[in-house]
Amino acid sequence: MRLYDPDKDELKLLYWWLHLRSDPVEFENLFAEPLRGLTAILNWAKNSVNIMFNSDEQGITFAAWVEPFLSGAYFGAWSRKDVRGSKGHLRFMDECFTRALEQYPVLVGVTKQERLHNIHLKMGYRYLGEIGALFDGSPARVYTMNAESRANRAQARQEINHGRRRIGNDINGNGKQPLRASHRKVRESVPASGEDIRTTTGRSPKNRRRQRKHPDHQSGSGRIEGSGIVGESGDAASVGESGTG
Repeated sequence: MRLYDPDKDELKLLYWWLHLRSDPVEFENLFAEPLRGLTAILNWAKNSVNIMFNSDEQGITFAAWVEPFLSGAYFGAWSRKDVRGSKGHLRFMDECFTRALEQYPVLVGVTKQERLHNIHLKMGYRYLGEIGALFDGSPARVYTMNAESRANRAQARQEINHGRRRIGNDINGNGKQPLRASHRKVRESVPASGEDIRTTTGRSPKNRRRQRKHPDHQSGSGRIEGSGIVGESGDAASVGESGTG
């Protein structure tokens, strides 16, 4: 990783800007309109922020920037799609956060993309709230990070993953689900824990082995196998599309 030097790295920044322009949607998610012009971004990089980056023969692979703001700093980041979420990407982000938090007590992140919410929490951010019309007229989500929240990111990750597993269990019928007896006018709720219960008829479940199962509860009757959760392998899987604008 190296720090951006305008005297040595301006050409790299130019090629990066051209690369970003080739994907208008990502470019507009990364920078607000005032920073999308070449002159504006070159001036911003030279005078307003400290940019950390890695590069290869194809250009910049990862970039992160810190822009001083009161006693803290705005923090933004981007990664090239072919290396996004890789081990190198995660190492780069770890080092950038470490360096930034050594200099600033609070980092502020801003994005207009709701789908990046859990990514921010997993990296150690705390969600403050939403500001309407802040990002090119669209609402923007504001997050903060300090040394404590960064250190506790593993707990946030566990809470998010636990919540997803719980939702997946509910969808797959492994949680508490209503069960209808097909030949009796009885309604009951069967807990997942399997504790002994008695219905309104006074009979326990073990005594109802001959009861025919309702077709809705037969094996293979449309259960969703898996919750479809993507991006569990890394904190920064989608951080390439977040930025301070």
